[in-house]
Amino acid sequence: GLTREMLTGPLAVDFDEAQRQILRFLKPTSLLAGYFVTGDLEALNMFHRPLIDVAHIFEVDSRKKHQHHSLRWMSEQLLGKAIDEHEPYDAVETAQLVMKLATYEASRPTSTPKFEPPKERPTELLVKHIPYHWGDRASGLLNVLCPGAAQNPVVRWRLNDSDPTDWRGEAVLVYPSQELRDIAFQKRPALTDVYVFWEDVPGAPPLGALFTESSMMRAFSEFGTVVNVRIPRKGATREPQSFAFVSFLSKDDAAEASRSKVSIEITPTWKAPVKARLAKFGHTTDKRVAIEPDPERESEFLYDR
Repeated sequence: GLTREMLTGPLAVDFDEAQRQILRFLKPTSLLAGYFVTGDLEALNMFHRPLIDVAHIFEVDSRKKHQHHSLRWMSEQLLGKAIDEHEPYDAVETAQLVMKLATYEASRPTSTPKFEPPKERPTELLVKHIPYHWGDRASGLLNVLCPGAAQNPVVRWRLNDSDPTDWRGEAVLVYPSQELRDIAFQKRPALTDVYVFWEDVPGAPPLGALFTESSMMRAFSEFGTVVNVRIPRKGATREPQSFAFVSFLSKDDAAEASRSKVSIEITPTWKAPVKARLAKFGHTTDKRVAIEPDPERESEFLYDR
């Protein structure tokens, strides 16, 4: 996989040079294949057709929406080649798997039926969105936040598909038993999300472009402690969607907000009304929790998602 040295060392290239190198071998008639390759093209401010994105070919049999199989899980299920999900990805291996999966699907008379994601391992707990500023301390801080797991878990840093500057960590914590894992999972209370939505006027600028996370946080903080506000954006155009998510520390505060009339300040003399209801997120096997950016300094009790 990529390392910091590859991005900052003597062999690193700038953005314009990266585009030039790709365009040297990518012709208008080239068939481009990859895994989430559309996100790679967006990060490079490039558009290309035709392309094959194997991330969108094979459907996930799950009640959740917008789910995708990992490349290695597809390899195991469809090609019969098992690869440890926790090992670093190799660019050559990824390219080979993409071509084999694309060839596999092209050779079938009908589309591959949707299939389930991998079953959970009863003693493992997957932690995502580990703050990047934890850096080398991340492994130790995870042991502080999630006591009982094996010491010094491996943290793998991943780039956000839609924002190449946003790094978030992932780690798999291993417990001596399923019971201890479940206790650790239940120990921290989950955030409660409020789904906020509005109607844009045809021909007018989208309200999402006028709202800010800060203005939305100020409006909803009247009901209690707001940990985070997210206004999703469309993948290709980065245009804001007509909805947002507001995360409350308290479920009761979130419930009150969902029953109330809320207006978001755009200017000192202009407020736009929005609607709110409790979001349908989180269940018995996943949740979002509030954490201190630095658990070793309890006096600075801020939150991250």
